Amino acid sequence: MPLVHGQNISAQDIEHEVSRWDAVQFARLGNAVAWASTWADTPTVPAFTERVNVADNGIDAQWTGTIVLGGAAHASLLRDGTNVLQYKKREVTEQSRATVVTALVGDLRGAAADVELRAGQQLSSYVLFTNIDLTIEQHERLRTAILHGIPDGHVHVAVIGAANLAAMLNRLPHLRSGFFATGAFRTWGESWDAHERAVIFPHAPFTGRDQLLTTLRAWLDDPDVRLIALSGTHMMGKSRLVLEATRANDVNVVEALDRASLSIDQLRRLEVPGREIIVIINDADASQTRQLAEAALVRNGLKLIFCLPTTDTVPAPSFGLDTRIRATSLDGLTESQSLELLRAIRTDLDFALESWVLDNADGIPGVILAAAHLGPELRRDGGSFLDQVARGFERQVIARVPEPAREALGVLSLMSHVGVFEQTLALTHVCSQLGDLAFGPKAGTQQIIFTTDLHRLVEWFKECGVETVVMESTSVYWIPIFELLDARGFTVFLVNARDAKYRNCVPAQACDPPLRQPCA
Repeated sequence: MPLVHGQNISAQDIEHEVSRWDAVQFARLGNAVAWASTWADTPTVPAFTERVNVADNGIDAQWTGTIVLGGAAHASLLRDGTNVLQYKKREVTEQSRATVVTALVGDLRGAAADVELRAGQQLSSYVLFTNIDLTIEQHERLRTAILHGIPDGHVHVAVIGAANLAAMLNRLPHLRSGFFATGAFRTWGESWDAHERAVIFPHAPFTGRDQLLTTLRAWLDDPDVRLIALSGTHMMGKSRLVLEATRANDVNVVEALDRASLSIDQLRRLEVPGREIIVIINDADASQTRQLAEAALVRNGLKLIFCLPTTDTVPAPSFGLDTRIRATSLDGLTESQSLELLRAIRTDLDFALESWVLDNADGIPGVILAAAHLGPELRRDGGSFLDQVARGFERQVIARVPEPAREALGVLSLMSHVGVFEQTLALTHVCSQLGDLAFGPKAGTQQIIFTTDLHRLVEWFKECGVETVVMESTSVYWIPIFELLDARGFTVFLVNARDAKYRNCVPAQACDPPLRQPCA
């Protein structure tokens, strides 16, 4: 079960939660901890290559690189010279821990000497990360195994087990929440992955925003700037611009996910003494933006970036002349920039079709990419441009999204359209936590995230007088909500969906949401 934001994490939490992660996520955690423990103003984390040991659901990943720490660095894990970061994620139990450690000792015997032999140079540091809760004796066995064949001990070896990771993360609460309180915040890397997954058309090179990107990076580097506001219409590229601008400082960046209940108290719990934490907040409304801005301006450890959606009738909020706030709006790309972006995705469109697309896209990057994805499916004589793009995406959604998920999205869209705002926010957030489980190509490989919204869902059931809940037993994903409902006194029936017949519900009560729920 994911951590509550602001709560300390234990070695047992690390061992249990990380064992359920995918392989790359554990490597990201180690990378971020290593870099954040060495620099307060963290330089860019380099690209890491992971090799996954599928046989035991572990990870055997290694990064080797030469580093010059400089005067601002704290030599905790990394050292001047050549460093190796090694990751060993394993599924462990109380009974299997000793056996797993013994196997790791065998795997890592002579590891430092082996790297020096292959690289042809001396190592400065060898850091092993593992999610196992190690004893002192197990730490020493692993350290001795790694140093085997290094007679003078010139390599600094650090073995970071679950207890060490917990202690480090409790001193770096933004990383702790970004990796473990995943209903409230996520890391820069997870935000980047989500951005790429969310785009149904091919990922495109960053185009036409170089000057604005330079300006945004300057604001991020300026310690006097406490708040940055980017405004623009939907699909104008605000999120992509912010992610590109913060890439160089990624381990100090988190994105707020539960925007509906985001407060300055939650933001305060991200602060780290001597470090500036950058928080990305997407699609906040004007009132919430002003409240968070006023509170954040008096805190030196936070820098907020708001991505604010605008329309003709809902302009961006004004922040006055406060020099601690920088605001800018994103306009459409120029014709040449639009053409460059279009041709980065498609080179098989004739001149007439290219011109027609650009004339109708109004320089909006998302619209250009949507049209580029459809490509030759578009016809100048096939109806209006926007109608064709919409129909093209409808076909894509039908092809990629299961029917139950499409129905859920349709309900959310209707609720939003008729103004059922609070329920829409809560349900949309729950759906967003399902991620690839419901909508992506990796169905069945992701964990359902247990968020504060599920607690609110249970409270809503209580308010409505619900006593009995029927739910489908889908793999293991039903367990968290089942346990929560059972603990709160509900009668919970677990059913096989094939055996559950649908019938109309009783007439809606005053507390009911504006949709009819099927009953088993």
